[in-house]
Amino acid sequence: MNQPIPNTPHAELIAAYRRAQADADHKFGLIKAVAKKGPLAIAAAVETAAKAAKRRDSYAKKLSVLGVAYTDPEVANGSCTDVPPARK
Repeated sequence: MNQPIPNTPHAELIAAYRRAQADADHKFGLIKAVAKKGPLAIAAAVETAAKAAKRRDSYAKKLSVLGVAYTDPEVANGSCTDVPPARK
């Protein structure tokens, strides 16, 4: 995933998107890691993962508004909707 970012005016936004993508992937992994700790820990991990996915999606939306056709396979295949709703 450490591909060089092209020298474009939107390079910083692309880099921020990639960091948000990595963070979202990490947060999704934490859901499985805290599964043994009980429902409250799972709910907290799900909520954190949802926030990370939302942040990633906002960067993707900013890129699309600017006309930058930057797609990741994870986003293209619909993993943005993999987060179950958080319980209240």
